[in-house]
Amino acid sequence: EGTMSEPNLSQFERDLTALINRASLENDSDTPDFLLASYLRSCLEVVSGFVRQRERWWGRRVKSDSVPDPQPPSAG
Repeated sequence: EGTMSEPNLSQFERDLTALINRASLENDSDTPDFLLASYLRSCLEVVSGFVRQRERWWGRRVKSDSVPDPQPPSAG
């Protein structure tokens, strides 16, 4: 059985790795728990980006925006 050393992970990823390991969720995919944790963190980043795009589309303020009132694209 080959082993791969665990890379530098954020505290969130370390906590998620431990949770995945405790529940043995890595067994079904035969994927190291720290890789699953990294993947799930990446999924959360993608969702955040999608939500920002959606809010801008509807002309709603996004917490991370420096521009106070983004405008939606013009219809047409």
